[in-house]
Amino acid sequence: MNDTKFLIELAIDKNNLEALVHLIIDNAELDYSKKNLRITNDNTVMQFIKYLYPNTYKDKLEELKKEDY
Repeated sequence: MNDTKFLIELAIDKNNLEALVHLIIDNAELDYSKKNLRITNDNTVMQFIKYLYPNTYKDKLEELKKEDY
């Protein structure tokens, strides 16, 4: 039973990673050197991360707010 749960969680993580990669690539363009890609719509990427990992997002947001003071 634990093996099945682990495999399901692994499949979900794989799908989330693939979705994130596609999201980043869909929001990419050439950088100024025309040798690399850069993210053009970082808000979309951050919203996706916020949705998938709300606690990680919240923790980082709070950390940065504290550093700003």
